[in-house]
Amino acid sequence: MQKIKNLYKKINESYFKYFKTSAARISLVISVAALVSALFIGFVIHALYVHDEVINRQIESEQQKQCNLICDSIQNMVNNGASSESIIRFLKNLDGFGSNKFVFFTWNDRVLFARDDKLTQNYSERTAGDFNATLSDSNYMISRSAFTFDSSRFVVGIVANRYQVTSDWETTTLTLNIIILCVAYVIISLILFIISFISAEHKLEKNNKDSKQINSQNLLITQLNEKNSGLQFELEKAQNEIRKNANRFLDINNFNRLLKKSDETGIRPMGLIVMKMELDNRYLTKGEIVQFTDVCNSIMGDNRVIFEVRKGVFTIVSYGETKEEFEEFLQLLKAELQVPGKKTGIYVILKPAYSDNPEESMQETYNKLMGR
Repeated sequence: MQKIKNLYKKINESYFKYFKTSAARISLVISVAALVSALFIGFVIHALYVHDEVINRQIESEQQKQCNLICDSIQNMVNNGASSESIIRFLKNLDGFGSNKFVFFTWNDRVLFARDDKLTQNYSERTAGDFNATLSDSNYMISRSAFTFDSSRFVVGIVANRYQVTSDWETTTLTLNIIILCVAYVIISLILFIISFISAEHKLEKNNKDSKQINSQNLLITQLNEKNSGLQFELEKAQNEIRKNANRFLDINNFNRLLKKSDETGIRPMGLIVMKMELDNRYLTKGEIVQFTDVCNSIMGDNRVIFEVRKGVFTIVSYGETKEEFEEFLQLLKAELQVPGKKTGIYVILKPAYSDNPEESMQETYNKLMGR
């Protein structure tokens, strides 16, 4: 008993595990909808068949009653001594008959009248059996009524085109239209239901995907924060050294260490600005350098550090700012450097680079800025 329970549990788990996916649920709903549609259409087809049979039987019954009445009228005429010509005139004058529904009248094996004069003439030299053979087609609905007089057999019949007489019944067309509308309504409803279900599934799948992405981003932020703690320590250390340094900038060794740390941790966004002073073979004094570095330090804030790469070449490193903020700082730096530039007559060239891609090496970016 326990084995059976375990087996049932395993089957249940595997079954529900399969339908946990959105594609599987959509497939299930579409399959069920297709099955329901097939069953409903099958039911409608069966209902149409039954309805058609009922209509046909009703038409045949009405036609047979009509045939019996005509036969009774002709029998009275024969009993009263009417001639064949008067009987034929009677048949021609009957209302409701034409090419799709007509009357015929036979005496023993002779065709006395069939639909009109032309058809009657065609069978004037042929037997009633030949005429009946032409009516064996299932497209015809045939009613017959007979009587005998003076050892002679008289047969009155009505022949109708089955499809024409059934289409003349308004109830048939009305019922068929109602059934078609019902089928269309069910199919459209199922299609709308499937579309709504698929839309809901896609929305649910998107929400799940967004939730996973948010969790992944939160995890990444946590990891970056852990990495950033080491980088933040380097930045604070560099800024403290700048405060102690009378020149208000750090050397190339500090810069290389910070750049290496940035690439190792993958902390982005990061910006670089290479500041090159055009000397034109003249000597650059310490006082002139301080004028430029003082301007830089006055607007840099806590997330930027300046390094001297070599004589007359400096690099400003920035962290944790958007590209728009980086561009704003670059424009501000250009404007502020014009003041010492006018005083000293030294022209300064700025080469910027910005990256928010952790896979991009800032060391390579810096080398390109330096033309290496």
